[in-house]
Amino acid sequence: MAKTRVLLLGSEGIGTIAALNLECGGQAHVTAVRRSNFQTVTDRGFEILDHGRLRNWRPSEVINAVPEVAHSGVSPFDYIVCTTKNIPDIGPPICDIIAPAPFAKRFAQNILSRISRIDAHEIAPGVIEQIDHDNLQIGAFGGLSQTPNIDLPRETIATILAKNPPERMIYPSMQKDVTKGNFLEHEVIIGEVIREAQGRGIATPILSTLYHLWACLQWGTQQGKAGTRQN
Repeated sequence: MAKTRVLLLGSEGIGTIAALNLECGGQAHVTAVRRSNFQTVTDRGFEILDHGRLRNWRPSEVINAVPEVAHSGVSPFDYIVCTTKNIPDIGPPICDIIAPAPFAKRFAQNILSRISRIDAHEIAPGVIEQIDHDNLQIGAFGGLSQTPNIDLPRETIATILAKNPPERMIYPSMQKDVTKGNFLEHEVIIGEVIREAQGRGIATPILSTLYHLWACLQWGTQQGKAGTRQN
């Protein structure tokens, strides 16, 4: 029986662990799109530190650009797995790469949203470290709550905060991106919250200050990368 063909967009921490799980199941042929450090992975494969050590591992295929299935003779994919960061202010957006239409409108019946909490990171080129156990929440997360103005019990708030106490010294994802010189997801993490609040007449002075600080960092990163390309 032919294996299920999977196109993976974003083969870093979470994406590479997803590819590993799919390939280990023996029923998937994963084609991973890997732009950064492509040659390193092509030459040496991945080193996976995931409750053990796996060296020189590769998915079925590693490529450095999304294939033109319609015009190149490449066999169609059964699934497209997107694990890239959501950075709408730095193009091109993923929905333009896959098809010239927003995801929800173009693929209204076959999108499967998920939230992955596995604490997997690329700690060096081609070296993936997974610290926590897999925790994949799957469902439809597109809509706002249909029952607004509900007060959460204090116990619920305390339980959520206790999952990541300050003494654990957890680095936020954007802080890690700053240290790596990567672009930031400030538009979707902070900007969306601010815009929703503004639409309801709610002031967000602290978030707004943070948003503009992150925007300045984003601009600096963009200018730095542009200068590197020119040089």
